[in-house]
Amino acid sequence: MAKRVFLGFLISAKLKKKILLWEEFQKKIFKYRWISARNLHLTLVPPWYTNDPNVIKDKLILLSHLANSIELRFSEVVYAPSSNNPRLIWAEGKTPRQVQELKKYLEILLDKRPESRPFLLHLTLARFNKVDYIKYCSQILDSKIDWQDEVKYLVLFASQLSSKGANYNPIFKINLLAE
Repeated sequence: MAKRVFLGFLISAKLKKKILLWEEFQKKIFKYRWISARNLHLTLVPPWYTNDPNVIKDKLILLSHLANSIELRFSEVVYAPSSNNPRLIWAEGKTPRQVQELKKYLEILLDKRPESRPFLLHLTLARFNKVDYIKYCSQILDSKIDWQDEVKYLVLFASQLSSKGANYNPIFKINLLAE
């Protein structure tokens, strides 16, 4: 049976703690569906279906010799994916060159068509529907942040969809640190 998978980065426990502290106050104002700490991640290659994740793992092992850890910095929390059609809350930041290069390399390696829009470094914090947005949109997000993280692993996640939202489970990790 085919699995729905995607490639991305896990975030550190330290960054998760910062996010949860920030969310603690926001949850008092915004009654959105906040992403659980275990599901916080950064997507590099969007979901696709595969029958054999080991084929992907074999290709990705090459990366352990080509990549290095990557510094990420998030500077703002915004309604997304656009102000015209908000349905998510994202933490955004400037996309490091290494992330853009790694994403491009992965798309070539895995024969995945690049997205038509430019890649934007973002971390989904919450989801909501239009009714909830209309209810809370007059409230102002605490939008200026300074969150940093060092990414050390590229992860193949399994994405399991349910009526309560998606769950993301790591299938395997590739160490980005040169050994």
